[in-house]
Amino acid sequence: MSRIIAAKRTYELDGQFDLEIIIFKAKPDQDDYRAEFQIIGFANVIESYAMGIDEVQALFLAFQKVATILYCSKEYEDKRLTWLGTYDLDLPYVEGLRDLVVQHSI
Repeated sequence: MSRIIAAKRTYELDGQFDLEIIIFKAKPDQDDYRAEFQIIGFANVIESYAMGIDEVQALFLAFQKVATILYCSKEYEDKRLTWLGTYDLDLPYVEGLRDLVVQHSI
């Protein structure tokens, strides 16, 4: 069964459009929904998923999980990862990452 892309974005890594996130449409998984995603462009492809009570929550949590991975990456820490020339990657992040995101945006 093929996966349907729900969202896709390309970020700049070292000034090149080299890092891509792909979030797939959430699918039923027992009593919940599962939204799988990929991050392509780091040394290794990252594949994971988020679970939610419905499709919306699964997708939102997948976006948050992607944000956590990107904002906590060595590439972001080294200010090598940007979007539209800024360090604000414009993804929903968990509150605990707020200080890190704000610090890099200055």
